Amino acid sequence: MRRPPRRPPPRGSKDAPPTLGPDYTPRVVLTPQAALGLRRGFNQLASVLGLTLGPRGRTVVLESGGGLRPPEVLDKGGLIARRLVELPDRQADVGAMYLRGLLTRLDETHGDGTATAALLFQHVYNAGLRWVSAGGNAMLLRRALEHGLELILAELQQAAQPFSGGPAGLRQIAQSVCQDVAVAEALGEIFDTLGPWGQIELRENQRRGVRSEFLAGSYWDGGLHNPEILAGSAGVRLALEEPAFLVSNLALEDPAALGVALNNAYQAGHRAIVLVAAQLSPACVGLLSQTRQRGASLKVLAVKPPGGLPDVVADLMDDLAALTGAQPLVRAAGATLADFTPAMLGRARWAWADRGHFGLLRGGGDPAALAARAAALERAYRAAESVGACEALRLRLGNLHGGAYALWLDGPNEAAIRRRRHAAEVAIHTLRGVLEGGQLPGGGWALLACRPALTAWNRRAASEEERAAARLLLGALEAPFRALVANAGDDAGQALAAVAGADAALAAQAGRYLGYDVLTGRAVDLRAAGIIDSARLVQAVVRAALSGAALALTIDVIVHHKRPALALEPEA
Repeated sequence: MRRPPRRPPPRGSKDAPPTLGPDYTPRVVLTPQAALGLRRGFNQLASVLGLTLGPRGRTVVLESGGGLRPPEVLDKGGLIARRLVELPDRQADVGAMYLRGLLTRLDETHGDGTATAALLFQHVYNAGLRWVSAGGNAMLLRRALEHGLELILAELQQAAQPFSGGPAGLRQIAQSVCQDVAVAEALGEIFDTLGPWGQIELRENQRRGVRSEFLAGSYWDGGLHNPEILAGSAGVRLALEEPAFLVSNLALEDPAALGVALNNAYQAGHRAIVLVAAQLSPACVGLLSQTRQRGASLKVLAVKPPGGLPDVVADLMDDLAALTGAQPLVRAAGATLADFTPAMLGRARWAWADRGHFGLLRGGGDPAALAARAAALERAYRAAESVGACEALRLRLGNLHGGAYALWLDGPNEAAIRRRRHAAEVAIHTLRGVLEGGQLPGGGWALLACRPALTAWNRRAASEEERAAARLLLGALEAPFRALVANAGDDAGQALAAVAGADAALAAQAGRYLGYDVLTGRAVDLRAAGIIDSARLVQAVVRAALSGAALALTIDVIVHHKRPALALEPEA
């Protein structure tokens, strides 16, 4: 018997299927609606981040989902951008997420600069969109903006100067960034000791106050192959004095071959060895344990090679070999333990190992070879584009230079410690950038100093697009300074006039470092006041903001994906 057709339940009843509104349908949005929607998103995010710029920037309160936790009070653009995930306006959400992605990448790479980048982006896009809406060609304007970007970067590069302020200058820069005297004092001492490449671990302090501890030497992830031997020791790590280093990524299976290699090292006069091997068979581990229990004259620490992936292991093994002077046994080259000779051993003044790490102090590698390797890694670091590659290279450079610091931070509660930690991270990024790539005047003044080059370009421009690009870039370079001064409660026009009318002797002495201090409300020598920016950071901010805005001006279509609707139960 044929079943009669089932009628749908009346609309609005509890059994009715969900209505698929506009938020659940795929849509193609064309310009001008697409451009206007993008602009709404850009402006919403940039306006929020612009309020946080400067030492007297405002704060932003973010409500927690569901009201189960207290709201977050944030004043750092990178954190705020990460917290903003979705806007209810679908067109505006596309623009906000476009800008959010640009800013979060900048924050991950350089640790700061998001508020400045957002303001530059906002001004260029808004002014450029007005010009395009009046009949201008977006693609030609984009090319002109990219040319103007190169002019600005060249000016910034020419104005950059190497840092020579010593520990006092480092403390001033750190304090101008994080506004924390205790953290700035500690970071000034740390960077004066380590330079730009040393490792710094931020830890939560259980006691009151900020304190730091110097950790001499180099260390890696790895740890003991047989951590059970720690049970018979007095501490959580084992140490050797004047050890030799046998560096390899071999999988050692034969205890007899291992015994022969260790005996050859002993006969060559070595009484302590750090054995680096990818794997040790249970029989080899048993041999080492028996040797230790019998109190043999040769002491051995068997550790895993640093890194995880084969390429990473190979790179870090080469670093370890350069530090110790060892000749590594590499499995990919066909090497085996039978190829070992005592001449392949490296050395160090001291070595240690625990369950997860091992390290050394004062390796015996050739200083010239070590310096050449460090220089090669520095070049690779400056050329690296991804965040992960930069961080991996920086850690390797820190180990090659030897030395690390642990910095303990305290606070009245978890939220305060988190804010203090983030401020310290921003200061660390800034100090690294200043020591690596030089310094520029801070407070937005480095961007203002690029205006004469753009003015000259505007005079000799060969097309209307170039003149438009020069004019809107001139306005964009003023936007961060005006926001910084406005956040401090001052008038940007008066601040510019104060600098222009400053004492001639001070201007001659400070040169391009004469600028405006929003904390004192007067013209100062920015270098003497510690108001300094990293040249690398400023260049990265300008490059990301202007190239991103120029590309956004050529977006004419938004395609919304269909959102998943609730599945309907099939009829019986």
